[in-house]
Amino acid sequence: MLKITAKKQSSNSTEAFANMGRYFGTEFVNQNVFPAVIANTEFLFFAVCGNLSSRFFDMTARGVSHSVSSSHYSNQRQQVEKSDTEQEALNWHNKDNNAFYETVKVEGLKELAEKGGLASCCDVKALEPYWSQAQSILEVGAGYGRVIDYLLKHQFKGTITAVERCDVFCKYLEEQFGAHQQVQLLQGDILSLGDIGRYDLILVLWTTVADFSPIEQSLLFMELANLLHENGQLIVDSIPDDVAPLESKKCASQFYIMQVSNALVHGYMVSANEVKQYGENAGFSNSHQILYNTDIQRKKWLHILG
Repeated sequence: MLKITAKKQSSNSTEAFANMGRYFGTEFVNQNVFPAVIANTEFLFFAVCGNLSSRFFDMTARGVSHSVSSSHYSNQRQQVEKSDTEQEALNWHNKDNNAFYETVKVEGLKELAEKGGLASCCDVKALEPYWSQAQSILEVGAGYGRVIDYLLKHQFKGTITAVERCDVFCKYLEEQFGAHQQVQLLQGDILSLGDIGRYDLILVLWTTVADFSPIEQSLLFMELANLLHENGQLIVDSIPDDVAPLESKKCASQFYIMQVSNALVHGYMVSANEVKQYGENAGFSNSHQILYNTDIQRKKWLHILG
């Protein structure tokens, strides 16, 4: 039976923002992108890092200090503030993308899956050695139920917990999977749902991680690490650096905007190095990657962290 759970505030996320300095190290993101991120999220770092004087911030991760002068970021700001379009691409959060999904609705998202070569769940098929061994799976960003449907049709016997924030998709998921005792839906923001249990495997597929800003991406890995069993695994996907998101405009380094009809979605294309760094900051001790082709022969990465 499908269970809809109202979203609740998480003290974990609040604490994470309050202590953000310890989450980031010298390798947070590549050197070309990080200054642009900081320059355009100055208001957030003032809020979470406390007193800032001649140094813009001083963050510590695993005992390594990292500080950069404000004049450096002033120069970077001038470089990235080139147009209103670029500013729109840089200044956003995951919640800002909800309107896009409410607009495209179920059929629109299915069309995007077809265009991207993911409608057949070739990514989930490639991960069968991992999900077939799990007893409990958490999926972040369930959408129209692409992954849930595949798992059920391929005799997955464990429990499936799916997190989705979009009202349109939550209603559809309830209609489609309400009769399945092994499926549970949690509606809300994964960064604010709090302690929702422990899982053998967590899936963040179809570049869902790109829907989060760089700062949120690091927090996301921290949150998800806390939801795994001791020997659990987190799997996220990304696209190679030389592959652009479909129907998108690359506006500033790894930032992009995609427009479908009159709806906009913002994204940040996480690199393989960033995934590794996020994982290390979150306490994952090992990681490896699988390179596969979608049904339209687009290359994608699957990152397995444990």
